[in-house]
Amino acid sequence: MTSNASDEALRETRDMLAESARRFAERGYGADVRAASLAHPEGCVPGVWAQLAELGWLALAVPEDLGGFGGRAADLCAVAEPLGMAGLNEPFAEAGVRAPALLAALPDTNDAGARLLAAAMAGEIRLACIAASAARDWNACQEGQITGRSDVVPGGAGADAWLWARAEAGEVTLFALARDLPGLQAQACTLIDGQRAVRLSAQSVTVPAPLWRGSADAWRAAVARADALALLTHSAMGVGTMRRARTLTQDYLSTRRQFGQTVVRNQVVQHRLVDLLVEIEEADALVQATAERVDAGIDDPRWLAATGATLAAAARHVWQETVQLHGAIGITQECEAAPLVRRLALASVQHGTEAHHLARLADASLGPLPLHASH
Repeated sequence: MTSNASDEALRETRDMLAESARRFAERGYGADVRAASLAHPEGCVPGVWAQLAELGWLALAVPEDLGGFGGRAADLCAVAEPLGMAGLNEPFAEAGVRAPALLAALPDTNDAGARLLAAAMAGEIRLACIAASAARDWNACQEGQITGRSDVVPGGAGADAWLWARAEAGEVTLFALARDLPGLQAQACTLIDGQRAVRLSAQSVTVPAPLWRGSADAWRAAVARADALALLTHSAMGVGTMRRARTLTQDYLSTRRQFGQTVVRNQVVQHRLVDLLVEIEEADALVQATAERVDAGIDDPRWLAATGATLAAAARHVWQETVQLHGAIGITQECEAAPLVRRLALASVQHGTEAHHLARLADASLGPLPLHASH
């Protein structure tokens, strides 16, 4: 197959994925389903998660040689944007992308790790990753046991197991902490937009057999791969949410009347709506361009940092303008845009603030700056 034919086939696949996601959002994830997800103690309706697995979306982050559907970032983005427009509450970016991508990126995982990955892709179990920063004191594992508390683990509520890594003597060991481990307690918490997360408490928990053990370099490469796919999925969902918020805002301004005409006829309001559209399109273009580079194997952290910074800034601007143009009704339960406002407020900080990503961009472009500049 020629390069042009291959590119065309990939585009067709991407279009079909986007269309299937739009149909799912329109027919399978209405307001009643989303309300059920928000009310569910785990923030995830089991039937919806099973649908995501049946559609193959839980295997999109995994290469074909491991039983997945390619591990292409652009495919994930094609699915994620319509899900963002629908306000999907299930932890797709964390449990459906980050955790499988991490297991798939590790070289030579054992049979237990392979079985865990297959079960996650099939939707039989849900996994969540415990970031190193979320369980700092767990690293001091005494006599095969861990004791301590974790910070918030996004997407971790109701997970069947949490992936936790321990670094020691230049090596990293990955474990799957099953929810029924004696001494391990999970306390669910609700984020500002209704998504569920979890805090874990370990009291003399016996560490299970490892899934993987390898060099710190191999671990960092796998984490970087999983982080990149999760960030792009999160960003594409954010673009979808911003599009929906802007559409609802324009619709509202087209019906509300002041001084004998609809508010949307005010030229200043029109300019603000256009500014939002331009900012959303810029964010979308950068997400797509970064996904193409990730799929091409171009390892350039500047693009990911720029994407994170752009998404954070755009999400903040869109939710603020949505409230400003709606007025006070924009934050009430009765307003259809209110859940999107909360989702975008979280999206602007969840994977790093604009300042955080700009600092990463500066480091990648110029190198780390000294703490004390010499004069």
